[in-house]
Amino acid sequence: MVYLEFPPSGGFAQIASRPRYLSKLETEANGRKGKERLEKLRQADVALDKVRHYLRLAARWKWLSGVQYRHAAAMAAEVGRLLGGWIKQTVDALGKTM
Repeated sequence: MVYLEFPPSGGFAQIASRPRYLSKLETEANGRKGKERLEKLRQADVALDKVRHYLRLAARWKWLSGVQYRHAAAMAAEVGRLLGGWIKQTVDALGKTM
């Protein structure tokens, strides 16, 4: 996990809390089936989009070095691939049961 320190006036405390929220949604999704699981995974996807947005802003405002941004963006991309696979798997399973 990447830990970043941002200026307190920036209002980006959400960057630090967003990965924990994303992890919570993924954990909740694992305990569910069908449409409930899909809903939690989609919520996690939205949370990941917010993380990506905040990372881009942090890089633009020079709160992250280029190396830090590339590392965090690569980690977010990997989580996105996993999440996309879980969503596809859930959608496919729902299609078979309908």
